[in-house]
Amino acid sequence: MKNKEPKTGVSIHFVEESLYSGDIIFQKEYEVSKKDTFNSLVIKNYKLASKAIIEALEILENKEYSLIKNDCKKATYNSTPTLKEAWHYRFRKT
Repeated sequence: MKNKEPKTGVSIHFVEESLYSGDIIFQKEYEVSKKDTFNSLVIKNYKLASKAIIEALEILENKEYSLIKNDCKKATYNSTPTLKEAWHYRFRKT
């Protein structure tokens, strides 16, 4: 919301020493609507993440998958907002 990005989502990837460098197993994105708030996006991502983990485990269990190379130049980081930013977005009027 801070950067006015039109989409967000979750990625399930292998963990490596460098941040966001492991190959991606599963990725899902969705549009950020004008009615979304800080809270609604957090809730959507938590719900999506729990389903995505199950999907990733099923993909790995199948053993017939193709991983997505994690290009750190394209990666975006979901940073934690400051208290002031969180307060602003949490109570933003739609």
